[in-house]
Amino acid sequence: MDAYLYYFSLPYVYTCVIAYILNYRMLWSKNLLFILLVLICFLSIIRDLEYQKYWKIGLDGDMTIFSRVVDRIENQDNFSYNNEYDFIGIGYFNSFNSFYYCKQTDHSNHSIRAPFIMAKRDSIQYCMPHIKLKSAEFINKALSLDKVKDVFSDIPKEKIFNLKPWPHKNSVVIYENKIIVCWQEEELEYVKKVLMEQPESKNGE
Repeated sequence: MDAYLYYFSLPYVYTCVIAYILNYRMLWSKNLLFILLVLICFLSIIRDLEYQKYWKIGLDGDMTIFSRVVDRIENQDNFSYNNEYDFIGIGYFNSFNSFYYCKQTDHSNHSIRAPFIMAKRDSIQYCMPHIKLKSAEFINKALSLDKVKDVFSDIPKEKIFNLKPWPHKNSVVIYENKIIVCWQEEELEYVKKVLMEQPESKNGE
Protein backbone atom coordinates (compact mmCIF):
# COMPACT_ATOMS: atom_id res chain seq x y z
CA MET A 1 0.00 0.00 0.00
CA ASP A 2 2.93 2.38 0.63
CA ALA A 3 3.76 2.31 -3.08
CA TYR A 4 0.34 3.74 -3.95
CA LEU A 5 0.64 6.46 -1.30
CA TYR A 6 4.03 7.50 -2.65
CA TYR A 7 2.64 7.70 -6.16
CA PHE A 8 -0.29 9.94 -5.27
CA SER A 9 1.87 12.19 -3.09
CA LEU A 10 4.26 13.09 -5.94
CA PRO A 11 2.29 16.16 -7.21
CA TYR A 12 2.60 17.74 -3.76
CA VAL A 13 6.36 17.11 -3.75
CA TYR A 14 6.71 18.72 -7.17
CA THR A 15 4.67 21.72 -6.03
CA CYS A 16 6.93 22.28 -3.01
CA VAL A 17 10.09 22.00 -5.12
CA ILE A 18 8.80 24.51 -7.68
CA ALA A 19 7.87 26.95 -4.92
CA TYR A 20 11.35 26.64 -3.41
CA ILE A 21 13.09 27.20 -6.76
CA LEU A 22 11.01 30.26 -7.66
CA ASN A 23 11.82 31.83 -4.30
CA TYR A 24 15.57 31.21 -4.62
CA ARG A 25 17.52 34.48 -5.05
CA MET A 26 20.55 33.53 -7.14
CA LEU A 27 19.55 33.54 -10.81
CA TRP A 28 22.10 30.99 -12.05
CA SER A 29 21.20 28.57 -9.25
CA LYS A 30 17.52 29.08 -9.97
CA ASN A 31 18.05 28.27 -13.66
CA LEU A 32 20.14 25.21 -12.86
CA LEU A 33 17.63 23.93 -10.32
CA PHE A 34 14.78 24.54 -12.75
CA ILE A 35 16.52 22.52 -15.47
CA LEU A 36 17.12 19.70 -13.01
CA LEU A 37 13.49 19.88 -11.92
CA VAL A 38 12.29 19.51 -15.51
CA LEU A 39 14.56 16.50 -16.00
CA ILE A 40 13.46 14.90 -12.72
CA CYS A 41 9.79 15.52 -13.52
CA PHE A 42 10.20 13.95 -16.95
CA LEU A 43 11.95 10.87 -15.56
CA SER A 44 9.39 10.61 -12.75
CA ILE A 45 6.49 10.72 -15.18
CA ILE A 46 8.08 7.96 -17.26
CA ARG A 47 8.59 5.90 -14.09
CA ASP A 48 5.02 6.57 -12.92
CA LEU A 49 3.60 5.41 -16.24
CA GLU A 50 5.76 2.30 -16.04
CA TYR A 51 4.47 1.54 -12.54
CA GLN A 52 0.89 2.10 -13.64
CA LYS A 53 1.43 -0.48 -16.36
CA TYR A 54 2.73 -3.04 -13.85
CA TRP A 55 -0.09 -2.27 -11.40
CA LYS A 56 -2.69 -2.70 -14.16
CA ILE A 57 -1.12 -6.01 -15.19
CA GLY A 58 -0.99 -7.08 -11.52
CA LEU A 59 -4.59 -6.16 -10.73
CA ASP A 60 -5.92 -7.85 -13.86
CA GLY A 61 -3.80 -10.93 -13.08
CA ASP A 62 -4.97 -11.15 -9.47
CA MET A 63 -8.61 -10.76 -10.46
CA THR A 64 -8.19 -13.46 -13.11
CA ILE A 65 -6.83 -15.85 -10.47
CA PHE A 66 -9.79 -15.18 -8.21
CA SER A 67 -12.21 -15.53 -11.11
CA ARG A 68 -10.85 -19.04 -11.61
CA VAL A 69 -11.25 -19.73 -7.87
CA VAL A 70 -14.85 -18.53 -8.00
CA ASP A 71 -15.55 -20.75 -11.02
CA ARG A 72 -14.26 -23.80 -9.14
CA ILE A 73 -16.32 -22.92 -6.07
CA GLU A 74 -19.50 -22.44 -8.08
CA ASN A 75 -18.92 -25.72 -9.93
CA GLN A 76 -18.85 -27.73 -6.70
CA ASP A 77 -21.92 -29.98 -6.47
CA ASN A 78 -22.70 -28.93 -2.91
CA PHE A 79 -22.37 -25.18 -3.48
CA SER A 80 -25.44 -22.99 -3.00
CA TYR A 81 -25.83 -19.23 -3.48
CA ASN A 82 -28.31 -19.25 -0.60
CA ASN A 83 -25.79 -20.44 1.99
CA GLU A 84 -23.33 -18.36 3.99
CA TYR A 85 -19.80 -19.72 4.08
CA ASP A 86 -16.68 -19.50 6.19
CA PHE A 87 -13.69 -19.01 3.88
CA ILE A 88 -10.47 -20.83 4.86
CA GLY A 89 -7.30 -20.11 2.95
CA ILE A 90 -4.35 -22.44 3.52
CA GLY A 91 -1.48 -20.05 2.95
CA TYR A 92 -2.11 -17.08 0.70
CA PHE A 93 -1.82 -16.70 -3.03
CA ASN A 94 1.23 -15.06 -4.58
CA SER A 95 0.30 -11.92 -6.49
CA PHE A 96 0.24 -12.33 -10.26
CA ASN A 97 3.17 -9.94 -10.73
CA SER A 98 5.25 -11.69 -8.09
CA PHE A 99 4.59 -15.29 -9.12
CA TYR A 100 4.12 -15.07 -12.87
CA TYR A 101 4.93 -11.76 -14.52
CA CYS A 102 8.00 -10.57 -12.60
CA LYS A 103 9.82 -13.80 -13.36
CA GLN A 104 10.09 -12.52 -16.91
CA THR A 105 11.40 -9.07 -15.89
CA ASP A 106 14.10 -7.55 -13.74
CA HIS A 107 11.56 -5.58 -11.72
CA SER A 108 11.31 -7.29 -8.35
CA ASN A 109 10.78 -4.52 -5.79
CA HIS A 110 7.85 -4.38 -3.38
CA SER A 111 6.07 -1.61 -5.29
CA ILE A 112 5.47 -3.99 -8.19
CA ARG A 113 5.11 -7.27 -6.30
CA ALA A 114 2.66 -5.97 -3.67
CA PRO A 115 -0.67 -7.88 -3.82
CA PHE A 116 -3.86 -5.98 -4.50
CA ILE A 117 -6.11 -8.38 -2.60
CA MET A 118 -5.38 -8.39 1.12
CA ALA A 119 -5.78 -11.41 3.41
CA LYS A 120 -9.04 -10.31 5.01
CA ARG A 121 -12.72 -11.07 4.60
CA ASP A 122 -13.69 -7.78 2.92
CA SER A 123 -11.04 -8.21 0.22
CA ILE A 124 -12.10 -11.80 -0.48
CA GLN A 125 -15.77 -10.77 -0.51
CA TYR A 126 -14.98 -8.06 -3.08
CA CYS A 127 -13.60 -10.76 -5.40
CA MET A 128 -16.57 -13.04 -4.76
CA PRO A 129 -19.58 -10.69 -4.88
CA HIS A 130 -22.14 -13.47 -5.43
CA ILE A 131 -20.82 -15.75 -2.67
CA LYS A 132 -21.94 -14.95 0.88
CA LEU A 133 -19.09 -15.06 3.38
CA LYS A 134 -19.48 -15.00 7.16
CA SER A 135 -15.78 -15.01 7.95
CA ALA A 136 -12.34 -15.60 6.50
CA GLU A 137 -9.36 -17.41 8.03
CA PHE A 138 -5.88 -17.65 6.53
CA ILE A 139 -3.71 -20.48 7.81
CA ASN A 140 0.06 -20.18 7.98
CA LYS A 141 2.86 -21.78 9.97
CA ALA A 142 2.85 -18.90 12.45
CA LEU A 143 -0.55 -19.94 13.82
CA SER A 144 -0.62 -22.02 16.99
CA LEU A 145 -1.49 -25.72 16.90
CA ASP A 146 -4.66 -25.09 18.89
CA LYS A 147 -5.82 -22.45 16.43
CA VAL A 148 -5.27 -24.73 13.44
CA LYS A 149 -7.07 -27.61 15.18
CA ASP A 150 -9.98 -25.33 16.00
CA VAL A 151 -10.36 -24.09 12.41
CA PHE A 152 -10.44 -27.64 10.99
CA SER A 153 -12.18 -29.38 13.90
CA ASP A 154 -15.44 -29.99 11.99
CA ILE A 155 -13.87 -30.95 8.67
CA PRO A 156 -13.05 -34.61 7.89
CA LYS A 157 -9.31 -35.16 7.56
CA GLU A 158 -9.57 -36.74 4.13
CA LYS A 159 -11.00 -33.50 2.76
CA ILE A 160 -7.77 -31.76 3.72
CA PHE A 161 -5.44 -34.61 2.83
CA ASN A 162 -6.88 -34.71 -0.71
CA LEU A 163 -6.12 -31.04 -1.30
CA LYS A 164 -3.38 -29.91 -3.68
CA PRO A 165 -1.85 -26.41 -3.90
CA TRP A 166 -3.18 -23.93 -6.42
CA PRO A 167 -3.53 -24.11 -9.42
CA HIS A 168 -4.27 -27.85 -9.12
CA LYS A 169 -7.91 -28.78 -9.79
CA ASN A 170 -8.14 -30.18 -6.24
CA SER A 171 -7.07 -26.91 -4.63
CA VAL A 172 -10.68 -25.95 -3.81
CA VAL A 173 -13.17 -27.92 -1.74
CA ILE A 174 -16.46 -27.21 0.02
CA TYR A 175 -17.58 -29.02 3.14
CA GLU A 176 -20.94 -28.02 4.62
CA ASN A 177 -20.66 -24.25 5.22
CA LYS A 178 -16.89 -24.01 4.70
CA ILE A 179 -14.95 -23.12 1.55
CA ILE A 180 -11.32 -24.27 1.70
CA VAL A 181 -8.76 -23.01 -0.80
CA CYS A 182 -5.20 -24.31 -0.67
CA TRP A 183 -2.64 -21.84 -1.96
CA GLN A 184 0.73 -23.17 -0.82
CA GLU A 185 2.32 -26.57 -0.27
CA GLU A 186 4.28 -25.59 2.85
CA GLU A 187 1.23 -24.44 4.79
CA LEU A 188 -0.76 -27.48 3.60
CA GLU A 189 1.90 -29.82 4.97
CA TYR A 190 1.82 -27.93 8.25
CA VAL A 191 -1.96 -28.37 8.50
CA LYS A 192 -1.69 -32.08 7.66
CA LYS A 193 0.96 -32.56 10.33
CA VAL A 194 -1.22 -30.86 12.94
CA LEU A 195 -4.32 -32.85 11.99
CA MET A 196 -2.46 -36.16 12.09
CA GLU A 197 -1.71 -35.51 15.76
CA GLN A 198 -5.37 -35.10 16.75
CA PRO A 199 -8.18 -37.70 16.97
CA GLU A 200 -10.74 -37.98 14.21
CA SER A 201 -13.50 -35.37 14.45
CA LYS A 202 -17.00 -36.49 15.31
CA ASN A 203 -18.13 -35.50 11.84
CA GLY A 204 -15.49 -37.63 10.11
CA GLU A 205 -16.80 -39.71 7.27
